[in-house]
Amino acid sequence: MSKWTDEEISILKENYASKQIDALLQLLPSKTVSSIYHRAFELRLRKPSRPRPEKPGEEQKSNGEFQPQNVKVIEQQRIIKILPYERQVILDFGKSLSIPELKMLLPRRSAKDILQLLDYYHMR
Repeated sequence: MSKWTDEEISILKENYASKQIDALLQLLPSKTVSSIYHRAFELRLRKPSRPRPEKPGEEQKSNGEFQPQNVKVIEQQRIIKILPYERQVILDFGKSLSIPELKMLLPRRSAKDILQLLDYYHMR
């Protein structure tokens, strides 16, 4: 490996943030991918950050205000993450058993969770 010249360092500084590694390899033909990344790390060069996808449960804001309808979507996503056994219990016994009886069949679930599941499957 050859040492980095001042010209190569300036090319890297000018282009690292905006160009892909293939283009950098063409601009710096005597350098390898790992040497480019290593030198960029040493120079503390950064690519612009990409926006990360929103995670369920994070407050979604629009025009600086919280949107209440997003709470319902997040809650439904949480409810959908039930075990297949729990879903089957709700579908089979949701209309015929009381909440305490369903709670005995679904010990992991609170009464509130069971009510939400019944609402979700239109069983109440």
